[in-house]
Order: sequence, then structure tokens, then C-alpha cells
Amino acid sequence: TERNALATAEAANLAQRDFLARMSHEIRTPMNGVLGMTHLAIQANPPPAQLEYLRKIQSSASLLLGIINDILDFSRIEAGKLGIEKHGFNLHEMVENIRELILPRTNEKDLSLVIDVDPSVPEYVVGDELRLSQVLLNLLGNAAKFTLEGSVVLKMHADSLPSGVIRLYCSVED
Repeated sequence: TERNALATAEAANLAQRDFLARMSHEIRTPMNGVLGMTHLAIQANPPPAQLEYLRKIQSSASLLLGIINDILDFSRIEAGKLGIEKHGFNLHEMVENIRELILPRTNEKDLSLVIDVDPSVPEYVVGDELRLSQVLLNLLGNAAKFTLEGSVVLKMHADSLPSGVIRLYCSVED
């Protein structure tokens, strides 16, 4: 019975991974279409207000595509093959994009959204922008969802380590 239970659990696990991979692939295709059409619309020189909306759509679609890709990473996690990416990105711009995505949620509930980035945090860093933005977006989204009054606060500061490496500290308060 123990062998049967193990075989059943393994088959269910394999079926789950296969389902997630197939669904992620099916969702990723139209999301790439959204990103492509948004890119074309931005290149068409729209009026400033529409350009701002298009950039927000592009940012949101990129984050969503990253989440879809992370679903595909689920099987890599189980196989012990998921790595953290390292590439340069503008950390302050990433935080601003997240603020723009969370602000409508906090405004709906009349909450104040405070982003407190310490001067110790460099503008450009090397790391995994997608995973960091996903974590912060999830934490801030949950804080906005479950906070009834007051504020949602993101605080960031950095400590310098040897060889120019920094350790970034992020906290969300509600």
C-alpha cells in the first residue's frame, strides 16, 4: 500500500506539473500579443495621456508574463534547477512601477501609500528584478487588500558589503 500511495502521489505531481506547463504556455501566447501590440501603440506617437496608460499596460503585462513564466519554473523548483537571475536594472524605476500598480487599490480604500526609499539604496543594481518585483507586489497588494484604514508603507534601505555588493532590506507595514 505504501508503494501504491507513493506511485499515486508521484503521478499526481507529474500531472500537476504537466497541467501548469501547458496552461502557462497557453496563457503566455496571448500575453505576448498584448505586449507586442502595446509596444506598437507606444511607437505610434500617442498623446501623452494615452502614452502613460500604454506604459502602465506594458508594465503590468510584463509583470504578468513574468508570473506566467514563474509558473513554468514550478517544475524547475521541484527539480532543484531554478536559478536567480542577475542583470542590471533601475531599482527606483521598478519601485515606481509597483507604486503605480498599487496606488489604485489604496486610493479605493482611502489608504495612504508611502514609499520610503533610503538614500543608501542605489538607483541601479544587479539582481533578479522580476522576482523582487513579484515579492514586493504581492506584499503590498496583500497589505492594501487587508488594511481597512491608515496606510501601507514600503521601506527600503541598503547596507554595503565587501566588493561593492549591497544587501537590500525591504519591509511592508500596514
